[in-house]
Amino acid sequence: MEQIGNRLSESYNGGHRPQGATQGAIRNRVGAALLCAVVLSGCGESAQQANQPEVDYQANAARWIADEFQPSTLSQAEAAAEMAWFSQAAEPFRGMSINVVSETLTTHEYEAETLTRAFFDITGIRVT
Repeated sequence: MEQIGNRLSESYNGGHRPQGATQGAIRNRVGAALLCAVVLSGCGESAQQANQPEVDYQANAARWIADEFQPSTLSQAEAAAEMAWFSQAAEPFRGMSINVVSETLTTHEYEAETLTRAFFDITGIRVT
C-alpha cells in the first residue's frame, strides 16, 4: 500500500509537491479523493424507479409519522413539516440508490430494516 501511496504522491502535480506539502499530507488528499470516488460510484440512477407512476410522498410521510414515528418530541404538524423538507430536498436525487455499510448492532438493524424503507417512501431514494 505504501508503494501505491508513494507512486501517487510522486505523480501529484507532475512530480513536484506544492511548497510546504508533506508526503503524508499529499497521501491524505489522494486518499480522501479516492474515498469520495468510491462513495460517489455507489450512487446511480435506477431505471425502474424512473418508470414508476407518480408517488404521493406527503401521504407516505403522514403514514410513517402516524405508524412508526410516535411517540415523538415533535407534534404531528412539526413532523409533517420536517418530512416535507426531506421530500422536497430529495427531488433531484429520486431514483438513486445509496449503498451503506454498517456494523450488525440492534440499532443498525432497525435502521437497515425500518428506517431505510421510510427514507425510500418519503424521498424516493433507495438505501441498500
